[in-house]
Amino acid sequence: MTRRKKRFLYCLSALIVLGILFAQGLRLVKTSDRPAPGTALSAQIKSQIGRECKNSKPEDCVKYSMRLTADLLSFTEKNDLDNGKANCVGYAVLCSRICNYAFQVNGMGIERSLWWATCRSMASIYAACFRLLPLSDGRIL
Repeated sequence: MTRRKKRFLYCLSALIVLGILFAQGLRLVKTSDRPAPGTALSAQIKSQIGRECKNSKPEDCVKYSMRLTADLLSFTEKNDLDNGKANCVGYAVLCSRICNYAFQVNGMGIERSLWWATCRSMASIYAACFRLLPLSDGRIL
């Protein structure tokens, strides 16, 4: 076989393999349909966030929200945020609420900027077996 034919066959086989991989097309994989626990931040927590996060950078607000969430909650199977117990969904919801409130205190909230807000990831888009991006439910918690 000539060199040109070999190259052609290699290219053709590569195209066939890529075609098979992407033949599945794009698919949406649902991650979760659990509703967010409905507990709002208390006035005491809001004042604490206001004191600690005033004039902070966004990165510091995120770090503080993770630290405060870990201090406020203990892990359990069911969400009971009022009593300081939560599962992974409850942790994510409370951390997101604390972070968004810290952004709001610093004037970086969703009403002023689309760059600084947190929300839950609900699904992912896959092409073949590659995860392209996560999708959120779009609700700011």
